[in-house]
Amino acid sequence: MPIQTINDVVLHYDESGNHSKPSLIFTGSLLFGAGGFDALIPMLENNFHIVRLDVHGHGQSGVRVPLILEEMAEDFYELLSRLDLREPVWVGHSIGGMLGLRIVCKHPVFFSALVLIAALARLDPPDLREQTWQLWEAFHAGQRTTIADAALPFFFAKATFREQPELIQRNRDLILKFPDAENVFQSARAVFERTDFTEFLPRIAIPTLVIAGREDSGVSPAEAQFIAEHVPDARLVVVEEANHLVPLEKPRQVAEEMRKFLKGLSLDC
Repeated sequence: MPIQTINDVVLHYDESGNHSKPSLIFTGSLLFGAGGFDALIPMLENNFHIVRLDVHGHGQSGVRVPLILEEMAEDFYELLSRLDLREPVWVGHSIGGMLGLRIVCKHPVFFSALVLIAALARLDPPDLREQTWQLWEAFHAGQRTTIADAALPFFFAKATFREQPELIQRNRDLILKFPDAENVFQSARAVFERTDFTEFLPRIAIPTLVIAGREDSGVSPAEAQFIAEHVPDARLVVVEEANHLVPLEKPRQVAEEMRKFLKGLSLDC
């Protein structure tokens, strides 16, 4: 299993797909991690080299305390610099998108493009921050049964509850059976203690695709539009009947939007 030690932190990654093609660097959300792309990647791996990163505290990646998004991004840049990548494209979901903004802002020449899925640049409104942080503290304290049903509507759209009950149950079980939450909680803390990225958005110098779920209250379409309006070369896609876990809810549509976006670039895919 591919593991690199970067700045005294063990980071795990996985490679698949066509190694002669451009590299898509998938970086997942809090809690759901790289598994949040499970339904999406099979639609892309024939035409791309796929790298899935375990964010600090997720999967087999370790942590240091405290975690800071800017430092986490630098860890991943050093990791990616050690790999044989061709025309790398960062695909970041939630915290993965926040890391993506920071890594491509500092190292724009390294990347060919950026895909942001349910990612924020601004800070959370105080009421939403308080509500979600209470859920994270309960999760950290082991109160899985208490929060599972309260948390799921933050992740999945109403239509998903109706039409994909097996997906809801599978991810409810993930919450209930999640192992020790300490490391994941440290990544969550990094998100909640992040700095506002607004002033840096105009410095994103590569083509950017911004994707949002219509029903996402945490990363609303308005927040995604804010990013798209401030990044010089960005386009916005809002996916209907989708929430925060849009890559799991609507993988075919997300894959198609990514293919269209990447086809429009001069990538050899």
